[in-house]
Amino acid sequence: MRKNLWIGLCLLGWVGCGSLAALADLLPTYPHTTIQNNVLIVELYLPDAEQGYYRGTRFEWSGIVQQIHYAGHTFFGDWKTGHNPANHDDVNAIASEFGMHSPLGYAEAKPGESFVKMGVGELIKAASEPYHFASPYTLAQPLAWTVTQGTDWIEFQQSLPDFKGWGYDYTKQIELSADAPVMRVHHTLKNTGHVNLDTDYYCHNFTIIDEDPIGPDYQLEFPFVVTTSNDMKGYAEARGTQIHFVQTIPDSFHTLLQGWEEASSPNEIMIKNTKRGVALRIRGDRAPHQFALWTTALATCPEPFIPIFLKPGETMTWQDEYTFMLLPSALDEDR
Repeated sequence: MRKNLWIGLCLLGWVGCGSLAALADLLPTYPHTTIQNNVLIVELYLPDAEQGYYRGTRFEWSGIVQQIHYAGHTFFGDWKTGHNPANHDDVNAIASEFGMHSPLGYAEAKPGESFVKMGVGELIKAASEPYHFASPYTLAQPLAWTVTQGTDWIEFQQSLPDFKGWGYDYTKQIELSADAPVMRVHHTLKNTGHVNLDTDYYCHNFTIIDEDPIGPDYQLEFPFVVTTSNDMKGYAEARGTQIHFVQTIPDSFHTLLQGWEEASSPNEIMIKNTKRGVALRIRGDRAPHQFALWTTALATCPEPFIPIFLKPGETMTWQDEYTFMLLPSALDEDR
């Protein structure tokens, strides 16, 4: 059944058949599902503590997209060779993280005691050292997820009943517009505990288009004049409202972005692949308190960090919108 679906999609031109072979080999290995509308097909992995594609202790486990197909193009996908489900960054696409620098209860825990990584579960503090997101913490108890799904939407829900005064209800819903190439990710977080919930959230947005390596064919565009905290190793340059990649990326770089602080739309970026004539616009409805950019050979990753401060009983909502589009040159060719 699934093989016939892939063959049909190839014939219809939804996706590049070259990428489907690898995708079809990988997806059945792990619990997964698909949502779609008339123009988008979204392949997702499902959270599973025993067999899940991602079982690391850094990113939360819900809504992990493998790849999105639009108008014969692919967005997202593998950016590493090989895969280790337990590794901290062996994850794709719209992987998100709570408390990158300070998980719940870490500062208070003694070595051997537990703390909570939101969206993951109860972890063990190994030593009297500052928390580091890439460290391989032991997962003592994963938190359960409830998953419900329709044709063009999927919802993930997780609760922390009580942990040393902390507690929360978290819901993530991914929905597709009825007839447009738009995906929206809705988040709802309620503090059900007895202490303040003081943390932050960001999405890593591991972006690759048509499996093309990051290089001169890519441009990043912002609704503000952008500057960076470093020179990006000479691999990229900020030019007005754009960042241009001047060469392929042999390793990786990280920089903080400035210019968004006074912008009317501070949480927005467009990633263009001019060679393929397509783009992805990512827009959040909450202003960030930090906007980072990490880039490696097969992914460029805009990372707006959203502050979260909730008193007991308070609820916060936020939304990220992903719009997939053909650039004007590609539209002209279609005509």
